[in-house]
Amino acid sequence: MRKVYTPTGGRHNPVIPVLGALLLTGLVFLILPFTQMLSNAHKERQMFTRVDVSLPPPPPPPPEPPPPPEEKEEEKKPEMEQQQQPLNLSQLELALNPGLGGAAAAMNTDLGFALSRVDAVEEMKIFEITEVDRKASVTFYPNPTYPAVLRRERIVGKADLTFVVNADGSVGEIENIENVSHPEFINVFKDWVKQWRFEPAMKDGKTVPQRVRQPLQLNP
Repeated sequence: MRKVYTPTGGRHNPVIPVLGALLLTGLVFLILPFTQMLSNAHKERQMFTRVDVSLPPPPPPPPEPPPPPEEKEEEKKPEMEQQQQPLNLSQLELALNPGLGGAAAAMNTDLGFALSRVDAVEEMKIFEITEVDRKASVTFYPNPTYPAVLRRERIVGKADLTFVVNADGSVGEIENIENVSHPEFINVFKDWVKQWRFEPAMKDGKTVPQRVRQPLQLNP
């Protein structure tokens, strides 16, 4: 008969497999809570971790448009008449003589007026050439007194006078005299102009005082 081989060996201890199984089971039970703790800790970190997100700053507001420039009222520039030649005695006589022909009729008898800058508060009652409806014009003047010494020396008298023509046509304050050719002519021109008479200026149908600037010339 054929022999069946039967291995020979030591006897197995049945306790060892049981202990191994118990050890593995204990390890599993130990690992599971630890794994759960790790999972919970991770969840808590995810739950309570605040993430600060830096948002870009808002765009700056658009710049305000610049305020419109203030419209400055342009100072009313006086309408300067053409520079008149100084009137000598013969020209004044022609201007005041109604019997002359067309040349005299065409001559403008109005005095040349120039606006001088004055304080508007102090001079409210004195009108300028640009403020009146009709300008003052000379109607009478006497012969001036020419200094004898200056006449002999053939010195021509010249000056620019600024004065006020009152509402009644008389000459009021002589405010300024300049560009005088000789000092002795200062009083000559002042005394002479004081005797002039005017047709007064008109504004809104009323006679009003007006400031006058007139160049004058006296020939010896």
